[in-house]
Order: sequence, then C-alpha cells, then structure tokens
Amino acid sequence: MQVRESLQTVGFRIMKRRSHGISLMEMLVVLVLVSMVSVLLMEAVSFVFGRYSQLQSHLDASGDRYLPDTWFRRSIGGLVAVPDRVDAFAGSEDSFEGHSLSPLSARDGTYTKISWYLVPEERYIALYARENEGQALRVQRWDALTARFSYLNTEDTFQQTWTGVVEGDSKPRLPRAIKLTIELDDRQRLEILAAVQLKLRASADYRDLL
Repeated sequence: MQVRESLQTVGFRIMKRRSHGISLMEMLVVLVLVSMVSVLLMEAVSFVFGRYSQLQSHLDASGDRYLPDTWFRRSIGGLVAVPDRVDAFAGSEDSFEGHSLSPLSARDGTYTKISWYLVPEERYIALYARENEGQALRVQRWDALTARFSYLNTEDTFQQTWTGVVEGDSKPRLPRAIKLTIELDDRQRLEILAAVQLKLRASADYRDLL
C-alpha cells in the first residue's frame, strides 16, 4: 500500500513538473531548427529572384528585336478573307493591306483594317503599320540596301504582287503566307515569314444571292 502511494506521489510530481512548460534546452533546439529552416528559405528565395532578374534583363535586351517580329506575325496570322473585291486583300513589293482579327492597338478578335508598308529613310528602311486609316506606327527599321514583301500562293511559290483574284474562283483569296525579305548587305539577308492562320477563301455572303 505504501509502495503504491509512493509511486503515485512520484508520478504526480513528474506530471506537475512537466506542466510548468518546456525546458530551456528544448527551447534552444526549437530556435536552432527554426533558424536553419529560415536560412534555407532565404537562400531559395534569393536564388529565385536572382534567376528572375537575369531572365528579365535578357528579355528587356532582346525585346526591341523580337517584339516587332511578333506583332508582324500575329497581324498576318489573323488576316480575314472578305467576299467584297473592293475590300479584298491586296499586296505589292513595298506594301499590303487587308483586314485582321489580331490588331496591334485593340483586343484580339477586333475586326480591323490594317496596312503594312516599307519606307526608305536615308540609309535605313523602315517598316510601318497603320490601322483603320489612323496614325502610322513605325514598328522597326533596318540599316539595309533593299526590302520587299512576297506572297505564297497555293502552288508553294512566292509572287511579288497579290490581287486576291484567282482564275475560275469568284471569291477573293488570301496568300498562304507573307515573307518580308531585308537585304542587309551583299552577304547578309534577313527573312521574316508569317503564315495566315484563318481561312484563305472568303465564306459565303448573302449578297451572292442577289
């Protein structure tokens, strides 16, 4: 009986001692673990932000070069074939005009009349874009000898002009792709190829029934 009471007394003392809180050693261990985790997290965050800064600086340095090409390709990719011959797509060596669903200054899907054309400026050749008869925007310019547009037909050959009229077809057509060729000098040539992604032939129109 006395032994049982002694064990109960010892157990009560132990529980009472533990109920006072954690010891100093346990607190030090927790602080060390928290410090180690914090250091690892800080190193990971620093690494991520360092890589982001490097990538951002690279994009900023290359943006002036690649962004105009992206605009040009998106605009041509959204070209729309229209049934009206008056508003049909037409192009020459130094300009082309049509309607696109990928405008430069509006949301994608906005039906927009757009013109792209080349203008000699002293020893440079500049590429301009104009939407809905608005103000012309100089998109890019090169220190080049010559520059020209060419148009890919259904026979996989490029031609220098495009009227949209195909023999035996009453509907105006779009070229399969448009290529911009820039002759930088006698040995270097830059080519930008943009494919038309929508239908090449205009869909049926109610005016065909009249």
